[in-house]
Amino acid sequence: MTHIKRGAFGNPWLVFLPFLLLYVVIVFLFHRDALEGDELRYYMFAENILDGSYYKPEGIQRLWNGPGYPLLIVPIVLFKLPFITAGLMNAFFQYASVVYLYKNLRLLTRYKAALGLSVFWGLYFLAYEEIPDMLTEPLTVFLITLFVYGVHKIYLQPRRRDIILTGLLFAFLILTKVIFGYVWLLLLGIFGAIFLLRKKLQPASQIFSKNISFLLLVALIGISPYLIYTYTISRKVFMLADSGGMSLYCMSTPFEKEYGNWFNLPVMRTRDSSTLSEGYRELLRNHKPAMDYVDKFEGLERDQAYKELAFKNIRNHPVKYVRNIISNAGRLLFNFPVSYQVQSDKAMIRIVLNSFFLVGILAALFIYIYRFRLYNLFDHYLSSFIGFYFGITLLLSAYPRFFNVMVPILICWIMLVIGRGVQVTWRKKNGSLIS
Repeated sequence: MTHIKRGAFGNPWLVFLPFLLLYVVIVFLFHRDALEGDELRYYMFAENILDGSYYKPEGIQRLWNGPGYPLLIVPIVLFKLPFITAGLMNAFFQYASVVYLYKNLRLLTRYKAALGLSVFWGLYFLAYEEIPDMLTEPLTVFLITLFVYGVHKIYLQPRRRDIILTGLLFAFLILTKVIFGYVWLLLLGIFGAIFLLRKKLQPASQIFSKNISFLLLVALIGISPYLIYTYTISRKVFMLADSGGMSLYCMSTPFEKEYGNWFNLPVMRTRDSSTLSEGYRELLRNHKPAMDYVDKFEGLERDQAYKELAFKNIRNHPVKYVRNIISNAGRLLFNFPVSYQVQSDKAMIRIVLNSFFLVGILAALFIYIYRFRLYNLFDHYLSSFIGFYFGITLLLSAYPRFFNVMVPILICWIMLVIGRGVQVTWRKKNGSLIS
């Protein structure tokens, strides 16, 4: 374990303060005075919370996302604060993610390496796009970096208070991005089994497996009020959102010119076809029978209808679905390929920058698999957290921002895996360890 420098230049909140100023400037330069797209939904759900109901059958009959972010912006709605307030909050969350990336890295590596990699994340401009808007990504990346830092501290020096707080943090992450609810389920399965077999582990791993099991239980308690609420309106256990069906349907498309990216088909059907490109008109022709079918349903039943159609597509066209998954990986990293859209030369910036990530991920993955036994249980936990997230994400229609929120933790993981592998190799060859 390494130690964080003390003093003014060792305080990361001061060292990285210029990034907060940068993000605030971005907010003032690029914020809009009107809400668009997902922002309207978050604002509406915050209004619903103030009215005493999150899901409103008389309005939009969807649990499209969890209540985490709407709860956060309730003060903006309640006090009718300007929309730029959400952007300024995002500026702080993005800045805090840089700080906690640094804190994570200082538990793994030297000061200069931690500083340099944190500055890289701070300057990772591909993640700037959502900062000025009422969107969840800056909050999500902050929660992820803080959560992993909490888990790392629990591994190094477990304290009951830290376990409870980190578990509640995980709960809020789930309520903000419901995909992490399914990550939670998979982690519970893996680490629940490890906990049951803990007597075969080393003492440190026994303690960590016990603490992680308790942390996951605390997270479940944290999301239980929402799960009880969704059960009362859906009669489904562990109902987090109803947006997955449409995403899976788009991802399962069997048509050759389509690559699994998401389309808002119900909205597109309401537009004058003469205003649409020939590609989008072809898209609507392809999916007209399916849309005619799902239009028979309302609310949560529509999500189930989408899933039925998606599973039918996957059963009938499994090879195409696998190809769409590969395309999904391309969209996560490079925003390519996208159905029926003319590609821009701006994509080259993303391709060049994220190609370095791809090389780093593949190199770390090879070392991790080859040297699997040398890694401790925290390393495996972090690997599982990342692997489960991307494994689930690849099965549904994904955007580059789904990759961006994991960039800081990917940096930690690559540093951890490659660093530990190189250290062990050095020790074996030279009988000493350079750290």
